[in-house]
Amino acid sequence: MPRVPQRVYAVKGGTATRIHVPRRYLPIVVVPGIMGTRLVDEKVGQPGEGKLVFNPTGKPFGASPAAMVVDYKRLTKAAELAPAEGHGYKNASEREAVKHIRHFNNFVTDLYGDLVKRLAEMGQSEGFDHLGVRPVVYCAGYDWRQDNARSALRLAGVVEEALRETGAKKCILIAHSMGGLVARYYCRALGGESRVHQLYLIGSPTLGAPGAYVQLKHGVHGAYLHDIVEDVRNENVLGAVREGVDLVAQAVRGILGGDFLQSLGPIYFSLCMGAGRLLRREEAAYFARQMTSVYQMMPNRIFCDKFKHWVIFDPIVTGHPPTGHMVVFPGVLEASMMAAADIVQAIEGGASRAGEDARKAYDEALQLGRSERTSPRAHRNVTTIDDIVTDIVEAHRAAIDEGDWSKMEKMGPAIMALYERVQDAFMNCTSPRHLYGDIYTGLMDNVQQRPLVAANLALAERFDRALSVGRDKEKEGALSLFQSIIGPIISAIGAATVQNPEHEALHREASGEDDDERDLKAYVHPRTTNIYANHLQVDLGCMLIPTDVVSNDDSNEVKYEIIPFPFGLQGDGTVPADSANPSPDVLSAPFEDQIAFPETHSRLPNATTNYLSKRINHGLEDWVAGEE
Repeated sequence: MPRVPQRVYAVKGGTATRIHVPRRYLPIVVVPGIMGTRLVDEKVGQPGEGKLVFNPTGKPFGASPAAMVVDYKRLTKAAELAPAEGHGYKNASEREAVKHIRHFNNFVTDLYGDLVKRLAEMGQSEGFDHLGVRPVVYCAGYDWRQDNARSALRLAGVVEEALRETGAKKCILIAHSMGGLVARYYCRALGGESRVHQLYLIGSPTLGAPGAYVQLKHGVHGAYLHDIVEDVRNENVLGAVREGVDLVAQAVRGILGGDFLQSLGPIYFSLCMGAGRLLRREEAAYFARQMTSVYQMMPNRIFCDKFKHWVIFDPIVTGHPPTGHMVVFPGVLEASMMAAADIVQAIEGGASRAGEDARKAYDEALQLGRSERTSPRAHRNVTTIDDIVTDIVEAHRAAIDEGDWSKMEKMGPAIMALYERVQDAFMNCTSPRHLYGDIYTGLMDNVQQRPLVAANLALAERFDRALSVGRDKEKEGALSLFQSIIGPIISAIGAATVQNPEHEALHREASGEDDDERDLKAYVHPRTTNIYANHLQVDLGCMLIPTDVVSNDDSNEVKYEIIPFPFGLQGDGTVPADSANPSPDVLSAPFEDQIAFPETHSRLPNATTNYLSKRINHGLEDWVAGEE
């Protein structure tokens, strides 16, 4: 599209009998979410077109141009891929219908085709026609596996292209899901705020999503039938039960949300089709951990300040310097197996071999230090809740049996010890250093990927800082050293003194938290409209139960059973509502408007598109005034 001069001119012999105003063009740039961009390898295939690598809804499985392709092997390689520009419709009428939409082939059509077509058709509305404005839609795809900061650079290029071709000063930016992170980074770190008239967020993880960590640790959601069959074949009772519990949890969540198939993992099955076989959970987790973008979708510091215990684990069992303590306690899996054993025993009226076998299998699997190579330092200062509860029970039993009530005095300190142990069990996520350090420890089960995990977490922390407004919590110098020493001590007594303002101030000072740090906010464009959903269950987090610790002098390997919480926060099934629509007090600028729709992630309903059209129409005069 050639650039049209924006000026008024007169005709008819120099007499201003009629004023002609050249048509204005409103650039609308749409940024998709994760896996919403069709990708090509430009170094392979036809010059200028490349080899199609990712087209999950191609024929015969959807409406996207070209055949369905999910090149699993290429997607697992780190080298960057490009949004598809070629590989479009072969039918002339289909090509004609979308030729006015820039970079239409970028997008997975089944996800975004209707949205961009409807936006392009807004020019036929009365408001646009009255003001002589025509919308031009640009599809800003990107390699969704890469660093979102890198994707923001690609978005910057599309925005500049849009402004150059239309002659506009500012564009409308519409970002879905992870695309919201890309758009906000562009506005905050790359000067995009001055180039964007209005930002629309749709189901975006403004404060992050616990499910991102669950998938890094556990693999993308799916029915891992291969693992179940192998566990049964190898008589791995614990593994089979684990997969069964996970599958049931996903099914329950899907039934409650009215989308059973979605809960079984369409992304997982598309990857399996690309690989030509059922992927094991270990492979799916390996794939997820190579994606820098997934780390950047994890809960940020502001979310963690509100939900401090969204993940329950601590690195003390690894022998690495901990930020808290590891507490071994009966979890969902252990409780269910013990209950099953008790039921079988009760039915058979005595000792049941099946019940005993199940309990024995579980006890053996969860026995800390089972490996001969386990380092003693991995158990240093580790106290289990079971030990403390045993002390309480024995003191109570002794007092009852012996009638010596003076022994009850031992219960008081034991109960306090239990309370303090539970308080210290959960890691404090509010410090970014602790947060990312603990997460790294939780992802150390794959030795080969440790350097990659560490690098991706470093990028995630940098990305988090870039989207945070306020002073950094990290401090330097002697004061920082002093605070790092006394901080845990003050934190340990913080729960008992939090009601006292003086003690609370002391706690914050010792922890390195001043007023500026408490005011840390998430950056959003000053003119942001937010669309979200809050009716589906979202993973609150996960609990990691240690199953084995293997240590050498210079390395540690930790294996865990992971139990996703099937019931947690309300949201859109992927992003919690508290993240997709956070309260104004944690934002750098309040949303101009926010509205909830039934769904924002698995699909974009017509109601969302209708709302966007009305909002853009409503603000059109404001955009025109800004262009004068």
